[in-house]
Amino acid sequence: MPRGKKNTEVAEAPKPVEAVITTRELSAELGLPGTELRKILRSQFYPDGVFTRYGWNPNDPVLSDIRLAVEEHLRGKVTAKAESETKKAERRTTRRASRAAAGQAAKEEPGEDVVVEDELEELEDLEDLDDDEEEE
Repeated sequence: MPRGKKNTEVAEAPKPVEAVITTRELSAELGLPGTELRKILRSQFYPDGVFTRYGWNPNDPVLSDIRLAVEEHLRGKVTAKAESETKKAERRTTRRASRAAAGQAAKEEPGEDVVVEDELEELEDLEDLDDDEEEE
């Protein structure tokens, strides 16, 4: 621009920035780690295998579907954990009953080979570790 001339062009006003809900905000709202939310999104909503920058307008209808999918996922997780705890408790009860039966047999038949109480406890601890590893 030559010297002495004033710029008469009017600058365009910046476009208003729309509020966007990201996975970080959505995961905080739903009480779910972001990685787990993204797994749900990739498996149910964006299964194309390509990088996706997740972001939605607050009134986007997909958000309600995502919220429902996450709620179902969390319900399923709670149910699976409860079933796992029930099975674990049943195994413990069975082990305790067999230990008690082994103790009774030892009292009745002293000639039989009986596992010592300490060895039984060690075996039970090992089985508990195996159960915990299976759950993970």
